Amino acid sequence: MEIANESNIISELDLRLVNALQLRPRAEWTELAAALGVTPATVARRWQALNEQGLAWVAVTLGQPHIQASGAAFALVSCTADAVPDLAQRMVQEPAIATIATTMGRSRFLLDIFQPDLDGLRSYLGNRLDTLPGVTEVTSLLVITLYTGGQGWRIRALDAAEARHLSTRPDGSAQGRRRSGTADLDRVLIGELATDGRLSWAQLAARCGISAPTARRRVERLLAAGTIALRCDVAAPVAGSSLHVTFLMQLPAAQLDTAGAIIAAMPRCRLAAAVAGPHNLLATMWFSAVSEIVQFEKTVTQRLPDLVVDDRIVHLSAAKKLGHVLDTEGRTTHLVPLTAW
Repeated sequence: MEIANESNIISELDLRLVNALQLRPRAEWTELAAALGVTPATVARRWQALNEQGLAWVAVTLGQPHIQASGAAFALVSCTADAVPDLAQRMVQEPAIATIATTMGRSRFLLDIFQPDLDGLRSYLGNRLDTLPGVTEVTSLLVITLYTGGQGWRIRALDAAEARHLSTRPDGSAQGRRRSGTADLDRVLIGELATDGRLSWAQLAARCGISAPTARRRVERLLAAGTIALRCDVAAPVAGSSLHVTFLMQLPAAQLDTAGAIIAAMPRCRLAAAVAGPHNLLATMWFSAVSEIVQFEKTVTQRLPDLVVDDRIVHLSAAKKLGHVLDTEGRTTHLVPLTAW
């Protein structure tokens, strides 16, 4: 399969490479080459081309334990129609806003908001977000449990044997004691990784003024503790899914974990989380056709009869993803550092 995108072509090898990096974001070139059946030089060259064109990149996000111990929320933002362009540009520059999707319906934007702690989140939602020019209403949904996030979504271009080859030793496998805070050096390391999640240990160490073994040890500890997670993100032409829909749902609290696991296991699922607010379950699905919206609802309500779909939010475009500012084709152009850590 090849996807034309202006001056570049996304080849089958590119798709397989992206899939491999979704499984192992920091795998060595030699490991990737062995799984893909090409040379390390070929793998490195193809990744450099994808990355320089803004079509694929390795980003830093919150690990699940950190999400549940800090401040993470989704926010539905309403505004007047004439305020949409300017408000979008203002929110892109907000370090607390990790991801921005423009949407259809009453709410014009769906945001992912990360703060270092719950107090910071309350302050941002209560004293900052709703004061931005043009905002008329904000509905906040506090993240309680993340069942799956963007790092769990796969392009599925690898065969089963190739996927197993890369899944045998996942990144961040080092065992370490979970820490309650993030040291200054850790924040510097996270900041550098956010610009390029595939910096070599030597490059990362040089940027932070430490040794390569120290850089590796501390990053692997951050990954093992769930303070951060790494994921390979892609532009829209690479993803292939043309319709993104977020479902806001409600069901008895005792069934939340079961529902989260069922939805998270669906191949089209990009995100599933238990939330606190007007709804208690949120899921974002990446579909190929409008008909899949109804099919998803039929499937999930058959398996979970008590589940009620309260709203369906259709995404129009993405302006920002984990701090990466996107162009109209969904390609990363630059990074706005996040305040999550």
